[in-house]
Amino acid sequence: MENKPKILLTGSEGFIGKSFNNFLQRSEKFEVFSPIKADLDLRKHKQVKDYVESVNPDYLIHAATSEAINKEYEDTVCEDNLRMFFNLHRAVSTNTKFFNFTSGSDFSRSAWKQKMHEQYFDIDVPKDAHSYSKYVITKFIRAAKNPNLVNLRLFGVFGNLEDYRFKFISNTIAKVLLGLPIVVHKNAKFDYLYIGDLYSAVIRMLSIDLKYVEYNVSPTESIELVDIAKLIREYSGKNMKIKVLHQGLGVTYTGSNNRLLEEMPGFHFTAYEESIRETYDQFEKNRDFLEKDSLENDLFLQYVKTKN
Repeated sequence: MENKPKILLTGSEGFIGKSFNNFLQRSEKFEVFSPIKADLDLRKHKQVKDYVESVNPDYLIHAATSEAINKEYEDTVCEDNLRMFFNLHRAVSTNTKFFNFTSGSDFSRSAWKQKMHEQYFDIDVPKDAHSYSKYVITKFIRAAKNPNLVNLRLFGVFGNLEDYRFKFISNTIAKVLLGLPIVVHKNAKFDYLYIGDLYSAVIRMLSIDLKYVEYNVSPTESIELVDIAKLIREYSGKNMKIKVLHQGLGVTYTGSNNRLLEEMPGFHFTAYEESIRETYDQFEKNRDFLEKDSLENDLFLQYVKTKN
């Protein structure tokens, strides 16, 4: 029997982790270990040490992060994120290729600008605890300069398994499917990455001798929220008005992918039209499970108002 490379995937109950787990299981190219939180508390050093040593993975994809309850983090979010990362880092073999997901929040929201490159990091220090934990981990990875410890920065990932109550693309799709109004708090420009593209990029990076320890994984083309809403409306075939509550363009949240494409020339990012259609189709298949009350109460819009 062929020995498949072993992947330890954390965060398999979250959007990215659950999506990756599905992709990996379908590929059948890897032996996948994806423990849920009830079976492995990443904040507990001994549990992590014993589990990692028993698996001895070839690759570790760290997609776990502190869980937000209705988009609010616990007071221990910074400590929890740091403990999870450092427990894993201390436990893995030096031969294990460790991929850590961070986000553009480690650049600090107050310093965001268009198409931020990796060297833009540390222009400012994030003020909120969750982003600060990401900042500290990024500082550590950059200083370690370990080719087997790689930081992947995301600026917005979407797909059919995300929480549609709080994520713009799936939230808008769900509203359109249920005939609810399309409301944009304020237009802004984002680098939304399709989950399938993120998976393809990571799988490709597993077999590359990477030049750097930090990469923005973001699409070349940015997109405005209003244009996303228009794409969804057009594909749905429904003539719905898009209401924008505040005029002007809000904070831009985009990252340069030049470094990534130097490592992976020819890598293809799915066009927004196609990825949004695919996401729409998946939600349409499961429209009976959409919670109309949550969408009518517009928890997403309430959350966005607190961030602007």
